[in-house]
Order: sequence, then C-alpha cells, then structure tokens
Amino acid sequence: MYLSDIQQHVEEKLDVSTIWDIRLVPTTDIVYTTLQRSKAMQRRATQNAWSSRNTGEVVGYRVEEAIRAWLSDNKVNVANERVIMWRDTVYKNSTAAQELDAVVKLRGDKLMLFEIKVVSEESARKRTGVSQLLKAEKRLLAGGVCKEVIKRLVYVSVEEHQHPDIPTVTLKDKKTDIGVIWISPAQVELLAEKHEIPLVDGWHLSEVRSKPLHQLDSVEAYVSSDKRLSMAAVETPMSLAFKNARNRGWTPPGS
Repeated sequence: MYLSDIQQHVEEKLDVSTIWDIRLVPTTDIVYTTLQRSKAMQRRATQNAWSSRNTGEVVGYRVEEAIRAWLSDNKVNVANERVIMWRDTVYKNSTAAQELDAVVKLRGDKLMLFEIKVVSEESARKRTGVSQLLKAEKRLLAGGVCKEVIKRLVYVSVEEHQHPDIPTVTLKDKKTDIGVIWISPAQVELLAEKHEIPLVDGWHLSEVRSKPLHQLDSVEAYVSSDKRLSMAAVETPMSLAFKNARNRGWTPPGS
C-alpha cells in the first residue's frame, strides 16, 4: 500500500467534525489511566497476567523506551504529553484517546510525532505506523493543538527497505513532512545497555515476538534481573491498569 492510499483512507474514514476538547496529556493523566483501567477490565485475562501477554507487546514497549532515551540523548525536546484525548458527540461525548510513542515540541507551534516499530520487510513495505501518524495529525490540527505536524516513523530493522514515497531522514531533519529513521537492532541494544533497559533474548526476531511471554526461557531473568524491575515496572499503562483493577478485588471472567 502506498502513502497516497493510506492518506486517502484516513481522510475518508476519520471524521473529526464530531470531536471536541482535543488535548495532549501525559500517560499519567487520571482520565487516561481510568480509560485504560476500564479497557483492561473488559479484557478476558488469565490468573497469570504474564501468560496472557504477547512478547511483542513488551518488546515494543521496551524498544520505544530505548528510542525515547535516544531522543533525549540527542537533546531533543521530548514532551511528557504524548496522549491525544478528545470527546466525541457521536458517542454521547464519551472520552477517547490515542497514545503516541513520542512527541517532540518544535519552534513555531509545530509538533514532531513518532511511531516506533520493530519491522520486517513485509511490514515496512506496508508502511506500518503511517495511519496512526496521519490520524494523530488530523486530530491535533482539528483541535488547534498545534499549527503544523511533522511525522516520523522509526523503523528498527536489520536492513533498510527504501520507500519511493517516504524518504529516509535524519533526526536533524525538521522540514520533511513525513520520513523514516532507520535504527538497527544493535543500536537499540547499545541504548538498552546504556539506559539499563532489559530486553528479551532474541527480541528482534519475529518468532520470539509472537510467543506468549511466559513461554520464554528468559522471562524470569528478564523480570528479576534487577531488583528495581517488578512486574509493574515492565508493564504498559494498559496492563498496569489491569493489575490495579485486580488489586481492588476485580476477578477476570471465567477465573
């Protein structure tokens, strides 16, 4: 699928005329965490939260953490607010949200949005992450949150797969509308080591990312290798909300 096809699809399918109160908030925002808790309670989960987790989810979260650290290392103004929230009149003014992997504030009331993906040749060819960026751009501009949006894909891959319609750019490029920054698994591992971010053995391999987390031989070491790493520390906002719900006495259906 080409960029123009994705752009047309988003333009046709995403109606922003019914949404309002559009804003950027941090992942710790009380309304957002409440939303996540509600979603978590609706998920069918097993007694063991880890057994219902896909390794790819945790790998993605850790890679995102490493890339955000890389942005900070390069003195990029990474914003704490990276969740778009809005209300929709179609759904009785209910609140919805879209979490971005990173948001950078630029001069001139501009934002640079990041989607970070561990990709294969096939997923890179499909321009994975582009639709999320386009949807975020449309929502932010509709709400007057900023005047311009620069969109960046960060693809983690052993090889670069060039796109004729999405140029490869550097972090210093603040003018190209949409571009790809390629990062190798080796670079991610160096960042993870520098910032003490644990990675699952073989994390960049598709066969590893597709496994349930509890099936990995290294899961115990992955969780307990550092006394600061508890289950909560390696959980995403969604799974942390699930854990909090269980602590309040909620029991998963079928358990």
